[in-house]
Amino acid sequence: MSERRLSNRQPSLVFYDLSFADSGERFGELLDLSSDGLMALCDGPVLPGSRVALQLDIAPRMLGTRSVSFAAECRWCAPSGPSGAHACGLRVLAQDDASSRQLPHLAATMIYDSLRAF
Repeated sequence: MSERRLSNRQPSLVFYDLSFADSGERFGELLDLSSDGLMALCDGPVLPGSRVALQLDIAPRMLGTRSVSFAAECRWCAPSGPSGAHACGLRVLAQDDASSRQLPHLAATMIYDSLRAF
């Protein structure tokens, strides 16, 4: 598969949980993030083309808030290891709200926050 990302992704060196925005139920764990997409290690398979409303829990020092909510579309999903987890590529959908507009800032902030963890 050829690389089709429009922007560079920042790998996550710190654990960030993703949950469904409506229920709060765990979706998975963030692996990397860019201004327009992310890769997650999901607890189960996600159908490519499906849309999900997600919430990313972060340290408040990063953006002055405890979480960022956004909508995303699954672009691909593949089994990852024997535990039943799946690696999923998600494209962040354009939304007109303040929370989803913070994702580009979060990607940049993750570099600094990852360094602080060590």
